[in-house]
Amino acid sequence: MRKLWQVIVAVLVIVVITGSLTVGFGLVNRIYWVARTSGYRVVSSGDNVLRVNPEFAEHIPALKSKVDYWQDKLDAYFGAEVHQPLIVLTKPERLQAMIGGSEYSLDTAGAYSEGVVLLTVKENGLPEQAVLVHELAHHYVHELSRGNYPVWYSEGLAQLAEWSLTGYLWFDVNENYTYYKYNVSELDENFYGLDSQASAYRRAFEVARFLSDLDGQANYKILKELAAGKNFPAALYDATGLSLTDLDEF
Repeated sequence: MRKLWQVIVAVLVIVVITGSLTVGFGLVNRIYWVARTSGYRVVSSGDNVLRVNPEFAEHIPALKSKVDYWQDKLDAYFGAEVHQPLIVLTKPERLQAMIGGSEYSLDTAGAYSEGVVLLTVKENGLPEQAVLVHELAHHYVHELSRGNYPVWYSEGLAQLAEWSLTGYLWFDVNENYTYYKYNVSELDENFYGLDSQASAYRRAFEVARFLSDLDGQANYKILKELAAGKNFPAALYDATGLSLTDLDEF
């Protein structure tokens, strides 16, 4: 009980200093995942902390190398350095048990949960590098916006970073697939519950790419406005002069 109160006090101090509940909740989330991965190998890599299931210890050197490489790339891509996430490498079934039915951004080999990147090992080894880039990009969005962002926008920006840096685009193998054009309100209301997830993800990517193509800085400006506490429509307008209707019409 004493430790719990110490954690609560620490979080309150951080909230007072930073003026952000998001930062405090992020700390609690990291502590939560540390507790859920008790017994894992703990490895430092630069500013990162990796927690690795002992069965996957052989993958530690490769994981460290990939994380360091792609974080340098993402620093340059986003034009900013951020506090690095806790990175957890666990079993596939454990990953699904941890995140199943949640609001986390999901991928077959990775997921992101406020300040924590979750990865798993498949039959052919570590996840593809695009997966790591995607989940790390979620963290940059989270940090740069101070946790104030629509889920669909984070998914769009993560796909855009993944595509820009690795050339991989989600659902691109479905060349003959007819995507439904969701409007932003539909994406915002229940992104992970929309009938066509392929269409939802593709539309989120298209919006993020459209904004990026405006002047190359629009998304970064929007993240900055979101970090100031504005909602997305206000951040969009103040950063670009556009409305949600403008996004729906392109």
